[in-house]
Amino acid sequence: MRLLSSLGVLLALTTGCIELYPEIDPLVICHNTNCSGTKLYGDDTLEALEESLALVYDDGRPSFDGMEADTYLYFDGKKSTCLFAHDLEHLETIATPDQASALLNAHLQKDVAAFNGERFYLKLELKPTVYGTDAFHSAQQLAQHAQCGLEMARKSTVNSRHPVTIIFDTMSECILNELQYQIALPEWAELANDPNLEILYSAQVVPARACIPSRVDIRSINVRSWRATSVDAIRPFMVWLDSHSESTETMKIVRHLDPEYISTSEVPFVRGYIEGLR
Repeated sequence: MRLLSSLGVLLALTTGCIELYPEIDPLVICHNTNCSGTKLYGDDTLEALEESLALVYDDGRPSFDGMEADTYLYFDGKKSTCLFAHDLEHLETIATPDQASALLNAHLQKDVAAFNGERFYLKLELKPTVYGTDAFHSAQQLAQHAQCGLEMARKSTVNSRHPVTIIFDTMSECILNELQYQIALPEWAELANDPNLEILYSAQVVPARACIPSRVDIRSINVRSWRATSVDAIRPFMVWLDSHSESTETMKIVRHLDPEYISTSEVPFVRGYIEGLR
């Protein structure tokens, strides 16, 4: 009887009748708009964004639940400019936030925009320092960068056919404070009150106390191993998987930490793991 029972379980497993971990269902966010795994393009480039937006799972759905795009403020000695960029390695070819927003907005006009089929997640990371100075933002630069992030959110989601959760993420509490201050102003009322949008704020687990602590909805953590990470006190949280954890630790991280969000540069790889677990 025990042998027959074991054979029955084995048969059920091999034919897909049993979901091993049906509760495992994290939202998968494309890290730096560069998550195809081909490594053909740099992070936060229009080419990588186009390639990543084209990723589909076996059933034709997008492989991702959302995209993460970065903005940097660059000071050239005279004025500060907001850029869609991860770094300034190729300053002459760096795109503008408006160009990235146009691609994101076009994606949100499609019949299906996210793997979950219900809601797209747009994570906008505002870098904490000002390129060209290696220093934190001045008060004027804080206002400029926050306005850039809000404008990118607005242009990316205007007339979206799908509900969108906008996650403003940064390692600077000063920027989060400025975002939360500005979005309460009348000029951003349409964005703040759009019933199709949900606006959340994300930050590192232990941010530097350069400003008064802001209201944070999601905590972000970098994980290389699941063993020494305590997470129950910081839910909901987002795990960023680096090149090590995306290969050897992914299954353990997903199973044992059960994060609400995963940010990854290897969306096809991670999506396959999650669906294999389920």
